[in-house]
Amino acid sequence: MKSIFCKNCGTKIEESAEFCQNCGNKVEVPTNADRVIAKPSTEAQAVQPLYYGTDWGRRTFAVASIPYFDVMVNGGNLVLIKMPKYSGATLGLILGLLILNLLGAVIGSSMGASSDKKKRIYYRSFWLDQSNNIISTAFESDIFLKVPLENLLGNIVLGKKKFTVTYQGKKVVLYRDKKEFDRFKSTIEKYVL
Repeated sequence: MKSIFCKNCGTKIEESAEFCQNCGNKVEVPTNADRVIAKPSTEAQAVQPLYYGTDWGRRTFAVASIPYFDVMVNGGNLVLIKMPKYSGATLGLILGLLILNLLGAVIGSSMGASSDKKKRIYYRSFWLDQSNNIISTAFESDIFLKVPLENLLGNIVLGKKKFTVTYQGKKVVLYRDKKEFDRFKSTIEKYVL
C-alpha cells in the first residue's frame, strides 16, 4: 500500500488510515487532481521563478529540528518559504546516543534526516514539480519573508555559501553548498551591486 504523510505533523501514515497515529489529525488523501496539474494555472505562471532553491538551512546548535527554507527569486521578489519542522533527525540522534553512542548517533541522525528530506519533498510537491516549475500558488501560506528586488540593495549581504537578509524587522541567515549558492548569487547579483 502507498504511504503518505500527515499534513499536520509530517508523520508517515498508510493511505488507508483515517487518522494520523501520531497527532490524531484526520487524514486528507491527496487525489491526482490535487497532486498533478498537467498545466500550470495562469496564477502559477505569473510566479515562475528565475531561481528556486530547496533546503536552505540556518546553522543552529540547538537540539531541535533545523528549520529549512526554500528560496525563490521570481520576477519581482526574493521569497523565503519556511518549510514545516520535522524531528526525524533529532529523534535519530537521541536514539542513536542512547543505544550505540557516537556511531549510533551519526547513523540515527542520518536516517532521520533522510526521512525529513522526503517529507519536505512531498510537502512542496503541492506547488513545485520535479523540474522546479511552479504548478500552484499553495506556497503562499508558507511565505516567511518577501522582499521586493528593488529593496535588496542594503538589505542583503552575500557571504561565502551564505546570505543574510534583513527586511521589515526580520533577519535571516541561510546557508547552502557552494554550487547552489553560486547559482543563487548569479541570479541575485544584478540587484545587489
